[in-house]
Amino acid sequence: MANRYIDKNAGDDVYKYIMELIPQTDDLNIFLQKIYMRYNMPVIVTDIAFHLIAYGGPYPCPDPLWQALITTGAAAPETVIDYYFGEGFTDKMSAAGEPIDVTWGVNIEYPQTTCSVYLGNSIEGCCSVMYREREKLDFALKLNGAVKTAVEIYLGGKMRRQPMGSAPDRLIAARVLLENTDAPIQLLTSTAFYKNVGLNPGYMVVAMHTDEISVGRLQNIVSSIKILHPNMLYVNKSDDMYMLFQNINDDAMREKILSDIKAEASAKAAFICGASGTFADLEKRDAYIEQARLALEHGIEQGGRNCIHSFFDYFAEIILRHGYDNIYPESLVVPELKRLIDFDKENSSDYYQSMCCYIFERCDMTKAAAKLYVHRNSLMYRIKKCEEIMQADLSDRETYERLWLCCTIRALPSHSNKQ
Repeated sequence: MANRYIDKNAGDDVYKYIMELIPQTDDLNIFLQKIYMRYNMPVIVTDIAFHLIAYGGPYPCPDPLWQALITTGAAAPETVIDYYFGEGFTDKMSAAGEPIDVTWGVNIEYPQTTCSVYLGNSIEGCCSVMYREREKLDFALKLNGAVKTAVEIYLGGKMRRQPMGSAPDRLIAARVLLENTDAPIQLLTSTAFYKNVGLNPGYMVVAMHTDEISVGRLQNIVSSIKILHPNMLYVNKSDDMYMLFQNINDDAMREKILSDIKAEASAKAAFICGASGTFADLEKRDAYIEQARLALEHGIEQGGRNCIHSFFDYFAEIILRHGYDNIYPESLVVPELKRLIDFDKENSSDYYQSMCCYIFERCDMTKAAAKLYVHRNSLMYRIKKCEEIMQADLSDRETYERLWLCCTIRALPSHSNKQ
């Protein structure tokens, strides 16, 4: 295929092409060469000691430091000490957590981006893309992020001694769903994982944190959970593990999953989990990943051990701590209220308005009825119906406080504009 440059606005095309390319070859060098042939940007991958893992690009390489590494298989000690470490490239790359531009220092004449390559929660190497022309920087950053994901899938598959073409399907699905939220869901439809297992609502994300635990022990926890729930997907994000569960049809199934996690993890390590609410739309998964993270952070702040904190169980504390403007709108509607809102949409009713008025009048039936211009008995019927739909008891203090906070936020103009 002739060399060509894809505009930065075609970001999804980068992920789509790269993910579809992974199962086509077991050889990372061939994979990177195909990337170079398509986008005309050389790509190099090394381990953390700057030994060559793979390269895709012209020979000789335009960058003399890259060329020396490609020729000998390792960077010269003075190159590592004086340039990669001495000029701060390695420190900034490892601290960034995402691709960065390193067109400064020794690289000033060879524009390139770079980022860390992770296996589990450990940095195992780096991945760099040479973009040459300044206007291609944004695209190079996008390409670097996509290639980094592919490299981690390649290296992760080899470590597990699984042939490429089977292992990557689950890894691709996990990366797309729990890490690369820029990648389109459509990437999953061509994988064997999707075809054999499917992805069925409802979904739940659980984030797990463990202190002073080896990667092997963490993997053992994952394996035991996966035996019970084979459709579970997971990735390690920094020091925490994120798990996606599917096909959760009711609260009993959700509680069963959380109970299984607690039982399996408790036997192996001290842990804390944060759980999202149950959701149906994978396109909005970033909100529920955030819920799991915020619930986990809340649990860590509380100092508990071997416990699971569900986001909506601590809704008021989390919202008040972080501020509603800093949280996804989907996370600002508690499940009880969502059931009522959905009922109104499906039946063209207005129970939500009646319930909000009743809550804002502090459950004073007479005042709320007067404000709504309805008879007190009519409002009493409506509130009872609201409780049935929401499966909630408004006389319970904690339930009332959650709903009051939720209704208050939804009534604010700044939130209304986001809906």
